Amino acid sequence: MKMENLLAKLFDATEKGENEIVIEIISNQPNLIHEENEHGLSLLGIAAHYGQYEVVKTLVKNGAQINELSHSKLSFIPQNTALHAAIAGAKSIEVIDFLLTNGANPNISDSEGHTPLHIAAFEGNTSIAERLLKNGAEIKTNNSSKTPIEIAEERGNSEFINFIKKVTL
Repeated sequence: MKMENLLAKLFDATEKGENEIVIEIISNQPNLIHEENEHGLSLLGIAAHYGQYEVVKTLVKNGAQINELSHSKLSFIPQNTALHAAIAGAKSIEVIDFLLTNGANPNISDSEGHTPLHIAAFEGNTSIAERLLKNGAEIKTNNSSKTPIEIAEERGNSEFINFIKKVTL
C-alpha cells in the first residue's frame, strides 16, 4: 500500500475508533504516529476530538506527543493540542482525564490564545473546568485579552462563572 494511502487509512481508523487497525499500522510504520493529515491535524488530536479513548491510549503509549500543537490549515480550527481538541469535540471525560493524568498541560494556548479552560468556558462546561483547575489550569487571557470568565459572561454561562469564581477566589 502506498504511504499516502496508509496514512489516510490510519487517520480514518483513528477517527472511527478502530484501534486494532491503528495498532496494526503503527506497529509496521511507527514513524506515522507523528504525521499530520492534509489539514495539518495530528492523529492524537483527531482521536481526542472524536472521543476515541482506546485509540488515544494507543497513540500516547506509542509515543504521540501529548502537548504538541497541531499545524491546522483550517480557518475554523486553531493550531491546538489534543486536550483542546478533546474539549472542543466529543468532550469525553475519559479522554480528558487520560490526557491530564498522562501529562497534558492545561495552560498551553492555541493559536488564538485560548487555553483549554477558555474552550470549556465557551459552552460553560463546569465538570471539565473542575478537572482542568485540579490539574493546575490558570486563568489567563487569550489573544483578545479575554479570560475564560469573560467568555462565559459573553455567552451567558452563569453557572460556569459562579463555579470559577467560587474555586479561584
